[in-house]
Amino acid sequence: MPKELSDEELADLRETFDYYDRNKNGSIDIRELDGLMESLDVELTPDQLKVALMSLDADGSGVIEFEEFVDWWSGR
Repeated sequence: MPKELSDEELADLRETFDYYDRNKNGSIDIRELDGLMESLDVELTPDQLKVALMSLDADGSGVIEFEEFVDWWSGR
């Protein structure tokens, strides 16, 4: 069972999310996800990037919202 995140941890995640949300629309799209992966030294092909986005996009909206990002980043 995953632990609950503290307010400080959530604030840190929000800061990270907002940094990669380059167009500031409240979500991370495939281009922004590519930038995030590059910063983690993870090179993905375009097909791998699509699969990664689909696996992180729990609601099928085509983008990663903050809650989805938190779940992924915190290993939930």
